Amino acid sequence: MSSTETTELIESNYSHYIIIGCAIGGLVWGGVNAMFVNKVQLEASNIKCKKLPDESNATAEEKAENALFPWSQEGCKDRMVLINQYVKDGAITFLKKEYTALGIFCALFAVIVLCAVDMPWNSPNAFPYTMFAFIIGAGTSMLCGYIGMVIATVCNYKTTYLCNIDRFDGFKVAFQGGQVLGFCLVGLALLILEILILSYKAALKPEN
Repeated sequence: MSSTETTELIESNYSHYIIIGCAIGGLVWGGVNAMFVNKVQLEASNIKCKKLPDESNATAEEKAENALFPWSQEGCKDRMVLINQYVKDGAITFLKKEYTALGIFCALFAVIVLCAVDMPWNSPNAFPYTMFAFIIGAGTSMLCGYIGMVIATVCNYKTTYLCNIDRFDGFKVAFQGGQVLGFCLVGLALLILEILILSYKAALKPEN
């Protein structure tokens, strides 16, 4: 075999199938872990809460401070759900602001890419392939960020609730929540990248 000859470990066509299969498998596994997280339901009877301290000798400030905290199982559950709702609302508000800014940036940068790289007016390929790939990549990144934020806000209070019962159960649901983001992010990225590669390969294939 000459030095210029090369061998492929995997045929090109088969490698695409393997990558797409792994991407779909990652998305499925992320969905399975999301189902595991969503199955966790808060039950007030499992919550361990402190008893209200004796206020016979407490000052007015101490009594006012004690009134801020829940001292019953139902009260603790309601407080956890309320705080989680505040966190969710804050996260969605943050994403809206962030994605508005990112949308403006991506639109401006897409125009720069179009003018500096694609230049369809000077190219036989009228379609702006680079700009389109940039927009798809940015959209995929923002979608993964949204998925991660949603699963994180769901996991937070469920992890707290389970750690109140058993620390291992809390770690397990937190780990499952992390897998949702990790596998969905990688699965989406690989799948969309493969779709782009195959699409561009077909579109730019030289005619026989």
